[in-house]
Amino acid sequence: MDRRSLFTMALCALGLWAIAAAAQAPAPRPFAPVEADVIRLGDLFEHAGARGDAALGAAPAPGQRIVIEAAQLAAIARLHGLAWRPLSGQERSIVERPGRPVEREEVLAALRAELIRLGMDPDAEIELPGFTAPLVALSALPQIVVETPYFDVASQRFSATLAILGEGMPSLRMRLAGRAMATVPAVVATRRLAVGDVVRAED
Repeated sequence: MDRRSLFTMALCALGLWAIAAAAQAPAPRPFAPVEADVIRLGDLFEHAGARGDAALGAAPAPGQRIVIEAAQLAAIARLHGLAWRPLSGQERSIVERPGRPVEREEVLAALRAELIRLGMDPDAEIELPGFTAPLVALSALPQIVVETPYFDVASQRFSATLAILGEGMPSLRMRLAGRAMATVPAVVATRRLAVGDVVRAED
């Protein structure tokens, strides 16, 4: 083997080493989903090493996101000893925390129990105009509490504060207002009936 071949092999080996080193270098994640209530270094940076579990701050609320721009990413990397600097200044990480909505039926069940206690007809339907289900963490087992409920028997209008409590998430509170609608039993056909059909019990 001549010297030129040895030199070429050395260059190839050096190139492969550089590629492998670059592949293991810390780099910010463009999209960083988190499920916990804390953002960690490993959530933001790939190949963060032993410091990946370092807590950086509170995660966004379920269903929300925050954007961390290049300057802040560089400051975080420098603070934690990561060998990374922005190249263009356009780098950023979007940290998003997935969430799931609290079931409307759960809210209505909790609200109904309180309104019946205050005088609402148990068979009344509850109208909640403009209700938007609050989001909670995917793993949360939320507790629904109805606070300061008010019900006016004359107008059938009500108001209350809905509190959503759960481990690993901040308490959520939202104001509810609506009206109870009286209902009466009604006979409804279970299938389409034509003129002249004989109505049977199963209909």
